[in-house]
Amino acid sequence: MKGRSPAVLVALGVLASLAVSGCSAGSSGLRGPPLQRGGSAVTYVSIDEGSLPDPRFTWQQQFYRSALPPWAVAYDISDEDFVAGSSSLQAESELIGEVTTLRPTVVTVSLGPIEIADRISAPTFAAALGRLLAALRRDAVPTVLVANVIPIPIPGRQQLVASYNSAIAVVTKLEGGVLVDVHAALLKLSSGDPAALFTHSSDGPVTVFASEGLVPRGAALFAQAFEKAMKHHPDSRR
Repeated sequence: MKGRSPAVLVALGVLASLAVSGCSAGSSGLRGPPLQRGGSAVTYVSIDEGSLPDPRFTWQQQFYRSALPPWAVAYDISDEDFVAGSSSLQAESELIGEVTTLRPTVVTVSLGPIEIADRISAPTFAAALGRLLAALRRDAVPTVLVANVIPIPIPGRQQLVASYNSAIAVVTKLEGGVLVDVHAALLKLSSGDPAALFTHSSDGPVTVFASEGLVPRGAALFAQAFEKAMKHHPDSRR
């Protein structure tokens, strides 16, 4: 992939840690020894765009703590170039391999904004997403939760956002996943004005995004949307 840096894999849960490039796994983290498991194994993998500066304070960590059992382990796979360049199929294969190696039971997918900013066509993105979700289905991942794209106040991108979200809904349903409509939740919060959601500081009345990414309000909203989807679809493939 042109200019592609390897996907970054980090541990979201403090019950386990794993670094790319040969580092060992199994740290007990900040809580001390892992809790005794009280049920079947749960491994959560988040697939998203961009690296996480401090995964303890992300929506994925909030989702991990609120929606999953305390013995679950969780990882984030961040890839800033999900669809780009002539080597995207190779990149997809690498991404899928990283995910399936972890043998996840719960996967959340949040992709699209970077591709929209790069003007990648909706059919191209949909095809890549379809291949990813199909691989998760073949690997018998029980629960796959897929977010659509947030309202993005970039001139000329609204139609592309709409096209992406239509494609995400179709592909997610086709591959047995669960759609998490963060777009509608955020648009409702902003009374239909996407620009109100974004600011350079975090003190706006409905601000959920600032220059550094999701502010705590936004992270909580994302986590709640995924938690609700998880509650209603604890096993999306049944």
